[in-house]
Amino acid sequence: MKNILFATFLLSWSICVFAQSVEINKNSIRNKLNTNDYNGARDELEIAMKRFPGDSGLVYFQAHVLLRFKDTVGALAKFDQVLNLNPLHIKALFARAHVLRLLGKQKEAIADMDKAIAIDPRDSAAYHNRAIYKHDLLQYKEAIADYSAAIALENNNCLYLANRSAALFDYSDYPAALVDIDKAIQLCPSVATNYAKRGNINRMMGRKKAAIADFNKAVETDSTDASIYDSRAFALNSYGRHTEAIADYNTAIRLDSTDSDFFFERATAKFDAGDFAGAVDDMNVVAKAEPGYANNYYNRALAKYKLEDYKGVIEDFTIAKQLDQSFNAFSLLGVAKYKTGDFKGAIADLDIALFVYKPDALSLYYRGLAKSASGDTTGACYDLEKAADKGNADARKEWKMICK
Repeated sequence: MKNILFATFLLSWSICVFAQSVEINKNSIRNKLNTNDYNGARDELEIAMKRFPGDSGLVYFQAHVLLRFKDTVGALAKFDQVLNLNPLHIKALFARAHVLRLLGKQKEAIADMDKAIAIDPRDSAAYHNRAIYKHDLLQYKEAIADYSAAIALENNNCLYLANRSAALFDYSDYPAALVDIDKAIQLCPSVATNYAKRGNINRMMGRKKAAIADFNKAVETDSTDASIYDSRAFALNSYGRHTEAIADYNTAIRLDSTDSDFFFERATAKFDAGDFAGAVDDMNVVAKAEPGYANNYYNRALAKYKLEDYKGVIEDFTIAKQLDQSFNAFSLLGVAKYKTGDFKGAIADLDIALFVYKPDALSLYYRGLAKSASGDTTGACYDLEKAADKGNADARKEWKMICK
């Protein structure tokens, strides 16, 4: 009997020591993660996992370390492992959903938040995060409903209010978006991006002065956030204040030169200001960063057209059309081909422009010139006369020279 009791005591003692040892390791690793010592955490995890294989808490930490080292696929595999070991590990569900979003798998992230809500129906963060993933998928009504569920559970959370405001903005319900962002600002007056969000709402509601005042307040609150300068620049450019807009884009790029959107938007401002060469320079940067962005090639072609770089126009419009068939590039493409002496190609593109889209004086004029250069005087005179009737003075002069 004494031997049995002693054996039971030893077993209990061993389990206790084992559990304490695991917790000591976890606390040490947690401290390293909290102090951003990811290399140290990784090294300690390797040792701990050899001693305590299959411990879901240690695997969870492994996943976070991999995520810090930008190994999203590896992190996802580890979070899968955690949830296989413990399906009710709610922190792992949140973390895996975050990784899935990084990988563009929002539907799977939503499924994880569904599970989190099933575990705890009063977890406001689960509704909030599910709303974010639905928002990513442009499911605005569904996102607004989830943001509302989160706010019903935690009605003074300024992040929830600000994000519902953003969804309402994207849903074009500007008055409701304004109500939410006003409350978010009242609750958290130090959050600079909320002033920028309100600035965008005021811009869409036609309140120029209020919009600029909000953007200025955002910059005053946080002068290090590139996105705020970007938002103010967009508004300034839309108001025709191109020089000020370019200055703000310059600041945004100085703060964050990795965001190609800033270069694309600055190119637009430069184009609007008449700096076509500067616009091309910025769009060259975008083309390197995002070679599959059709709109960039289309806009660069427009800038090159202004610079009379017609070969460049043809190259960029051709790429844009290959990437996105919806672009109407045929008119200017036809003009560029005429300018480079490809009269047959010009007529073919201008035929499409005039047949598919509304006939315009420019297309008629250049098709007339291309037909004249190709020896089709009858067709040339018809097009030039039609272009002249639409108000093209150059077409009238050519008609008088060729057709009278």
